[in-house]
Amino acid sequence: MPTANPETNVEDAAPAIRKKMVLLSMPRTGSTMMTRKLTQHDNAHMLNAIFSDRGWGHGGRVHRSLKEGLDERWEDLAYRVENRAQLLDKIFDLDAAPCMGFKHHLSGPREITKTVLEDDSIAKIILNRTNLLACYSSNKLAVLHRSLGPDAEKPRQVEFDAEEFKAYVKRRKHAYSRWDEIIDANADNCLRITYAEARTDAGMDKVTTFLGLSSSKLDSPTKKRNSDEVLTRFTNPDDAAACLREEGLEDWATEKPAGE
Repeated sequence: MPTANPETNVEDAAPAIRKKMVLLSMPRTGSTMMTRKLTQHDNAHMLNAIFSDRGWGHGGRVHRSLKEGLDERWEDLAYRVENRAQLLDKIFDLDAAPCMGFKHHLSGPREITKTVLEDDSIAKIILNRTNLLACYSSNKLAVLHRSLGPDAEKPRQVEFDAEEFKAYVKRRKHAYSRWDEIIDANADNCLRITYAEARTDAGMDKVTTFLGLSSSKLDSPTKKRNSDEVLTRFTNPDDAAACLREEGLEDWATEKPAGE
């Protein structure tokens, strides 16, 4: 709702809702949580990572609407990437909400990342989970669960491997730094937010303000599965703790929402 300016006594227009948006992140950083939170807002809707095979194959009512009129060629990821302009237009023309978006992993097709970052009409939210031990453990748990089959109970612990972890950290940091220059050059259309912030009401208010949406309490329909005490996710927590001490990263032993 417009608000009165006390100095001019003229109502200021409410900020315009950004019609197009994309959530950029790496896997296991809370992008699903944030996607589901944003879709809880009356004026926003998020699609999955449609520029991935898994994201294209999974979706609900709005996702089915996206596929209407598209022939079997669009089932091929390479075809979707090649014809990304047409598909992006179709996404943003869907009438599910005034603000339409989708998530895209920075480990996915680089052409998509470059296209959306360079498009001034698209609002970009850059989600980063700074606790890379949490990302590493979450990824290993997910891989193990998939290997056990969908009906298996979700595992709670995996083995920590120091060299594997160090290589993982190096790859993750490179994935973000690769795009830093172009993100900084488009700062007005980009919002950086951490996973710890996105878990809080204040963090999501920061997101909705950026998108021109009204403030609203946005709860994820799914609950966090892994413990905030990250070391407990490993069968050999002492080895993980020793590696953190060696690297000067002891604060990664736990992961809490911002402000706690």
